Amino acid sequence: MILVELTNIELKDKELLIKDPIEVKVTGHSLQKSKGNDIVCAGISTLAQNLVKSIDVILQIHQDIEIKEGYLFTHIKTNFLNSSLVNDLKVLLQSFLIGCVEIHKVYPDEIKINLS
Repeated sequence: MILVELTNIELKDKELLIKDPIEVKVTGHSLQKSKGNDIVCAGISTLAQNLVKSIDVILQIHQDIEIKEGYLFTHIKTNFLNSSLVNDLKVLLQSFLIGCVEIHKVYPDEIKINLS
């Protein structure tokens, strides 16, 4: 099972609320198919890596990142960001979350999403 955890991120009335610091962690494998052929793992992995890269390249926000086999983690301090960057960060996070939820709808037994 793939676990997607978003820490200090809350969805309230379709609005994403964030507190400092935020963390995104993706762990595990779906085990739907063999390594390299698993569309669920590939989809979530692509979304997560795109999120991290977009935060870096587009927003140029510093992150503490760790990526290895079956594990992606990013830690972002948000209290020093201006309101425009915070809003842009929220858009990227919401896009990531939408993608994860859509994959979860098709493969509910393979993905768990936690916001806290």
